[in-house]
Amino acid sequence: MSYTWDVDPVLIHFWGDIGLRYYGLIFSVVFVLGFLLFRWQVLRAGGSEDDVYGIIIPGALGAVVGARLGHVLFYDPLRVLSDPLWVLQTWTGGLASHGALLGLLLALFYYSRRRRQSYLECLDRFTFSATTAAILVRIGNFINSEIVGRVTDGTWGVRFPRYDGYPAETAPLRQP
Repeated sequence: MSYTWDVDPVLIHFWGDIGLRYYGLIFSVVFVLGFLLFRWQVLRAGGSEDDVYGIIIPGALGAVVGARLGHVLFYDPLRVLSDPLWVLQTWTGGLASHGALLGLLLALFYYSRRRRQSYLECLDRFTFSATTAAILVRIGNFINSEIVGRVTDGTWGVRFPRYDGYPAETAPLRQP
């Protein structure tokens, strides 16, 4: 059994290379759902709306800056030495979910200190958001043909022609 996965990473093309990308859409959904889940946990524990809204700016900055710096430091650190402004060229791609996680951990530490709350309790309240984000980001990685897995024995799998550079009929079957 095989399935060919050849989805354009751009959901809607607006003009040239500018468009709404699946990964960007998923990133936005992660922010909204993550916030709503965190809000639910804080209010459930007796916190106030002020406690909830105090995470928006640090959380967003931590996630976005952490995701970009994570990609830069984990996957292409030498490029920064030759072209430091490349770090700011987010339109060229390059976000790392584990960098976003590190940025969020720092943001939550900052948030917990500002609110005079236990960092561990704050992390505990954030687990639903983090789990939802991890699931949705992996779906985005699959759509972008980024987590393609190993080639199978040819009896089953998913074909990723954009990743392998072969026509859809001849791309190897992979276990995503």
